Amino acid sequence: MISQNSECMIFEPLVSVMLDDELTQTEQERLQVHLDRCPSCQHLLDTFSQVDESVGLLSGVPTAGNRPARNGFGRTGKIERPDQRND
Repeated sequence: MISQNSECMIFEPLVSVMLDDELTQTEQERLQVHLDRCPSCQHLLDTFSQVDESVGLLSGVPTAGNRPARNGFGRTGKIERPDQRND
């Protein structure tokens, strides 16, 4: 079994890629499973989301926090089914 720390080394780089809506469906699902059980990586996602949103507010450029989700991840960082979105 892979340790939490080893898993984090695999999934941490994917957090930023997720916010850019560039993960495959399989990568999204695997990352979400990890995020659901890893407070450290969830905190990383929350931090990146806040930075992304702040940059968007300053620049007026759409960011993950102020644009509709394309690949299933919503503003919460959780995978959303199309029927659950609030766009």
